[in-house]
Amino acid sequence: MTVDTDSFVYSSISEFFITIRFNLIPSDPDHSYSYAFNPCLPFNDGTGCSVEDDTAVCQRGTRTGGGLSISCGAQRNTSFKVTDAKTKEVQMTIVAGDQGRIAIIDLECDQELSGDAAGSNITFLKEEPRYHYNFKLRSKCACVDGCQGGIPQIKKASTLLISIGSALLIGVFCLIVIYLVAGILFMKYKRGASGKELIPNHIFWFSLPGLIKDGFKFVFRKCRKADSDYVEI
Repeated sequence: MTVDTDSFVYSSISEFFITIRFNLIPSDPDHSYSYAFNPCLPFNDGTGCSVEDDTAVCQRGTRTGGGLSISCGAQRNTSFKVTDAKTKEVQMTIVAGDQGRIAIIDLECDQELSGDAAGSNITFLKEEPRYHYNFKLRSKCACVDGCQGGIPQIKKASTLLISIGSALLIGVFCLIVIYLVAGILFMKYKRGASGKELIPNHIFWFSLPGLIKDGFKFVFRKCRKADSDYVEI
């Protein structure tokens, strides 16, 4: 879901699929609740709110049954309206939560914040009236043309992540280098070799292309129909 209200791009602060972008949002001191919210896409929290229920906002706490979660609104029942035509402030309302719960989120422009979710923040305001939960979400993307040129990128410490296959290839490459360096040094200083004889097992390596060629010939010869002198009468 992408909502464009005078270039306000709501989807830019969402998190993909079942993860939670804004988690453990504390309530006011008089309540033992916390909240979770993910823009655009439903999520699982493991204790009651789920993708199957199309959860957008989730309420957690001891007062909901020993830490169980309750949906405060479904993604498919989200609506937007401009609350201030001059400042282009937008309010989103998410309905169809458990027992008629509704989440109301005011989207506030803040040019000092970055446009992605890491630079956006959400605050619980109040429950008024009952089962109506009010929040305020501040983000640069809530500003007119705030993310028009793309979502600002936050510089993060680089993290090297490699797959198992890449790790194996790196390991094999290192073993080949060690094999060649150690072999050349052994052949040069232990056996006094020179030229191509410095390469360890050079006879095998220089004959390897021919062996591969012979192998292919053998395989393809077996695949072809054998010649026969038989003549059909």
